[in-house]
Amino acid sequence: MRHLLDRPIWSALQTRHRAFAEGDNLAMRYRPSIVPFAATGADDADNLQALGKLVPQARVSFCFSRTPLICPRGFPRLRPQPGFR
Repeated sequence: MRHLLDRPIWSALQTRHRAFAEGDNLAMRYRPSIVPFAATGADDADNLQALGKLVPQARVSFCFSRTPLICPRGFPRLRPQPGFR
């Protein structure tokens, strides 16, 4: 990560919003009662697998990435959309 805004959700969950976070050093999310945002520290298979375990199948979470995510097999991905900061 070059800049905090390269992974804004991850950066927030690792710092000022840590009290609202669930997860570990691979993947984190906000508690579902707060907001449906989740993030990984990197876009590799281990981090994305950890994210898949962290977000139950019945829940929806939004992830933001500078590059398209290559999701592991079985990882549901709904409507990827380009975004801008």
